[in-house]
Amino acid sequence: MSTASNQGHAEAPREQGLGAGPAKRLLLADGLAMFGNWIDFLAILTLAAYQQQLSASFMALLSASLVLPGMLASPWLGRRCDRGWAGPGLLVSLLGRAVLTLALIVLVAQPSWIWLLLLGAGRSVLGAMTAPAVQVLAVQLTAIEGRNSFYAQLSMVGSVAKVLAPLIGAGLASRFGEAVALWASVACALAAALVLWPLLTAVRQRGPAAANPIAQDPASESESVRLVALLPLLSLAAGFAAAVYMAGNLLPLVLQRQGLDKALLGSLVASSGVGNLLAGLMISRSGLAARLQGHEVEVLLPMLGQMLCFALFAAVLWLAPPALWVWLLPAAFFCSGLASASYAITLNIFMSRQHGQAMGQATAAMQAAQQTMVLLAPLAGAWVLDRHGGAALFASAAALGIAWALMHLSARRLRGLTGAASAAPLSAAPPPGA
Repeated sequence: MSTASNQGHAEAPREQGLGAGPAKRLLLADGLAMFGNWIDFLAILTLAAYQQQLSASFMALLSASLVLPGMLASPWLGRRCDRGWAGPGLLVSLLGRAVLTLALIVLVAQPSWIWLLLLGAGRSVLGAMTAPAVQVLAVQLTAIEGRNSFYAQLSMVGSVAKVLAPLIGAGLASRFGEAVALWASVACALAAALVLWPLLTAVRQRGPAAANPIAQDPASESESVRLVALLPLLSLAAGFAAAVYMAGNLLPLVLQRQGLDKALLGSLVASSGVGNLLAGLMISRSGLAARLQGHEVEVLLPMLGQMLCFALFAAVLWLAPPALWVWLLPAAFFCSGLASASYAITLNIFMSRQHGQAMGQATAAMQAAQQTMVLLAPLAGAWVLDRHGGAALFASAAALGIAWALMHLSARRLRGLTGAASAAPLSAAPPPGA
């Protein structure tokens, strides 16, 4: 996609924002949804790792059920979001996940690994609608001047959910049982749907084409979905996901094999969430958000920071006395939260600047790339964990992420050289026959 085309896509929504009120409503709805999502996700991992004490290979299979169905459905869902289905689709996703959470409550009383896999598959399809829908609605509800700040606030809302949901969910589960915590998740999904409902009317009154001209411009659509134009985005998304999910999805099993209490899982997630929140505040309040231009290097720097945090986690398991793990591991995850939130914010800005008119399709493609790694990376992670242990798992993930970032930089430099050569003046070209 040409530079001129990118600029045209970015500037189109300048006068299309609906204002701060609807944008804040979207933030609230997404925050409630993420709050319930974290309770569900941790409940599924806890059921598999602790209650049913399943193997690393099954954990990898569970990860596959959580991503493969959604990965297959996401391209179609992304196109629907670009054609006016973002609001209704997000509403259906919230209500559907509430129903699946009710099914998870049944599984707490009567565990079944088959039903756990089926539940994960259904959750995957419904979840695949969420990210494209939120991104499309963000473009519709915010002017470009305030969109970077909106993404920082979106990260902060997610961080609050990431901090509070594990703590409140674990507290409810320990005091009243897992079922009560999951009922709280159902309540969050229904509340998010209620908050979202008025936005559907506002967006419907304006029409999808007002914020997404691609919906009525076939030529623009053809331009927006070119694979070559999406390659930098897909590489940035897939590389980070490969490293994170290689280790992250097996974290409950790492803790269990190290003899650590399952309550530490919630502490680690909460520590990461505090780091997420602080990063969002720093980027939003310091004015850095307004200075971000959507360049690839802005995404690569926090990606490398995340890999260094994984290396720190591995070093703690290898070198530190076990008595200090309960303090050092949360500290490592706090630093990881700083890096991962910075990565998420800069990736959203990069995507909106490059593919602003086709956010549904771009987000779906990015999501498919991430989910491909979610499918494959835990398999490699399970092999490393079974043979070399948890420290080697996190060290391998760090090495993978660093190598990927370096390869992306090399490919970026090659693209720059190729672009410079193609733009060279005719007088610089070799004579015919040379």
